[in-house]
Amino acid sequence: KCADYEVSKKDQFPTFARTFPPATQVAKPIVSLLLHYKWLKFTLVVGDAYNLHVIKTKLQELAVEHNLTINDVETFKEPHLPLTTGNPFPGIVERTFVDTRGNVNLLYVSFC
Repeated sequence: KCADYEVSKKDQFPTFARTFPPATQVAKPIVSLLLHYKWLKFTLVVGDAYNLHVIKTKLQELAVEHNLTINDVETFKEPHLPLTTGNPFPGIVERTFVDTRGNVNLLYVSFC
């Protein structure tokens, strides 16, 4: 997969062109944003696509490294098509807002 770290080895894959950034390049700016605004506890809301699962895993690793608390992890079906599959976000907010102390900070990352 183009998001996998292994294909970054230019000696083994000299002609590989990445069309999707590695999970580290996506997850680190998100953690930086959380730290900047002092959002030390948060809930991950992640689509069920493979590339988003990889980013979720990296975010979980970085959260431990930076002493951030993940209150909950919610997933929704990808692709997110609200007119045909319904809107999962009101239910997710309803289930998780109490544990996030009533603050809802929505960061939606999508890669098409």
